[in-house]
Amino acid sequence: MWSGIREAFARCNMEFWEALASSGVVGFVRMVSAIACIYAACMVGHQFKNHPALAGILSFFVMQYVQGWLEKLLQIGTGVYETAIYSAVGDVGSIETAVSALGYMGSAMVTLGIAAAFGVFWFGLTVWLMRNKLTLE
Repeated sequence: MWSGIREAFARCNMEFWEALASSGVVGFVRMVSAIACIYAACMVGHQFKNHPALAGILSFFVMQYVQGWLEKLLQIGTGVYETAIYSAVGDVGSIETAVSALGYMGSAMVTLGIAAAFGVFWFGLTVWLMRNKLTLE
């Protein structure tokens, strides 16, 4: 069993590992951006006296909707994860990887840049709200 797994990994070319690594990096940056958005939404919620929790939750959904809308508007991320197509050929251990490396890497880098930009924006919004608008009374 282990020899079959090692053989399957050995058959994958470098394009596969580059696509896998870049997908991991893009996923990580998007996760960090979402965490920064949660903190920004909490700070927006603190601006409302009567229902801060509700305002924070609603602002998170609005922020994520706006970010998703802008990504769709710019068609960012289309084909990043869909570009990597894996088809099993022959026995279980043989995997043929069909990846357009240049197209995939270009799309992944644009997605990475947009996710990083949103993360920096959410972080900056959080810091600004904490310094200028946060009252803990």
